[in-house]
Amino acid sequence: MQQIGKVITEMNQLKNLTGEEKERIKKQIEEEDKQLVLEILKTNAQLKKDKIKRLFEENSLINTDLQKATFNNYTPTNNDLQKALQVAKRYVETFDIKEPRNLLLYGNYGTGKSHLSVSITKALMEKEITSIFISMPKLHTTIKNTYNRKDKTESDIMQGLEKIDLLVLDDIGAESDTDWAIQKLFEILDSRQGKHNIFTTNLNEEGLEEHLKARNYSRIMYKTYPVKMTGKDYRLGDK
Repeated sequence: MQQIGKVITEMNQLKNLTGEEKERIKKQIEEEDKQLVLEILKTNAQLKKDKIKRLFEENSLINTDLQKATFNNYTPTNNDLQKALQVAKRYVETFDIKEPRNLLLYGNYGTGKSHLSVSITKALMEKEITSIFISMPKLHTTIKNTYNRKDKTESDIMQGLEKIDLLVLDDIGAESDTDWAIQKLFEILDSRQGKHNIFTTNLNEEGLEEHLKARNYSRIMYKTYPVKMTGKDYRLGDK
C-alpha cells in the first residue's frame, strides 16, 4: 500500500511539471516499478524452489550419508566413473520435461550410483523440477506399513510417485523378488511411462532381467540409457 501511495503522489506531482523534469520522473517511476516486479518474481521463484526442496525431503527415502551428495563432492576413480559423471551432468543440462529420458546406473557396490542420482535431483530442483529419490527396499517397507494405518494409504504413495517430474528408484535388486514386490514395481513403472526416471542397481543387465522378469525389465529399459559403473568400493576407503 505504501508503494502504491508513493506512485500516486509522484503521478500527481507530474501535473505541475513540464519538459525534462517530467520525463526524468516518469523514467524514475518506470524503473522503480521494474525493480518491484523483479523483486516479486525473485521471491516467488525462491518460494517455489523451497517448496520443491521440502517435497523432496519429506517424500524421499534416502540414507543420511547421501543427503550431502553433489556433483562437486563426487570423485571418479577411473574412466568408467568419469564417463558416468559426465553423463549425469549432461542429463541435467539437456533435461526437457516434454522429452522423457531414463538412465540406468549399474555396476558393483560403492561406485557412486546413488551419489550421482542424488546429485542429479539436486541440480534439477534448482531448475524447479520436482524429484523424489526412493530406495526400493525402504519403499516396500513403507508401503507395507500403510496397511495398518488410516492416515496414509498405499494409494497415496503410488499417486505421489506417479505425479513427480523425476523419480529415482535406487538399489533395484536389493528388494525381495516375491510376486508382491514384482507387482508393486510393475505398477510404479507402468504409471511412470512417458516420464523421467533414473534406476540404479548392483546387478548387471543379465542379472537385472532375471530378477525383474521380462515384463518389468522391458519397461525399465524403454527409452533408457545404460551407464556401467565399475571400480573399487570407495566406502571401504579402498580407492
